[in-house]
Amino acid sequence: MNERRRHHDYMRRRRPLHGLFFVFACLCLLGWNGVHAVKASGIMAQAGSEGMRVEFATSGGIAYFPGLARPVVVETDQLPEADARKLDELVAASRFFDQPAQVKGQLRSGAADYRQYTITINQGTRHHTLTITEPIEDPELRQLVSFLEAQAKASRAKARDAQRKE
Repeated sequence: MNERRRHHDYMRRRRPLHGLFFVFACLCLLGWNGVHAVKASGIMAQAGSEGMRVEFATSGGIAYFPGLARPVVVETDQLPEADARKLDELVAASRFFDQPAQVKGQLRSGAADYRQYTITINQGTRHHTLTITEPIEDPELRQLVSFLEAQAKASRAKARDAQRKE
């Protein structure tokens, strides 16, 4: 209890610095008078937001359905800005382009029906395909796979809705 109170007091004293830092960072990005705003946004656009194309496929598992195993293509240009930024962050955090082509979890003896995920990412001049077998031990890769599964589910739901409307 005493440690929690000390931490709370520390964070309360530290908050004004966060506010000042935020204001300073905004002014630096925008320029003191807003003149440099276009240049800053252009530099940021060139630096990290090259279009990324992700192909995500799932195979295996206990309830394997071939229709659900079709690859889903996710393009950052088509995603909402928050989702595109999240995908960029997850790819960077998982060191996707530095991973070997095959990542296998610790397979338990006698266990079967593990899912296998195949992720192919094209970003600018970089291209890498990664095959991941469950269980996924790397937490960053696990977050990336979870995000892509959610995107695949949403994409399939949109496709179903579009078919129903026709």
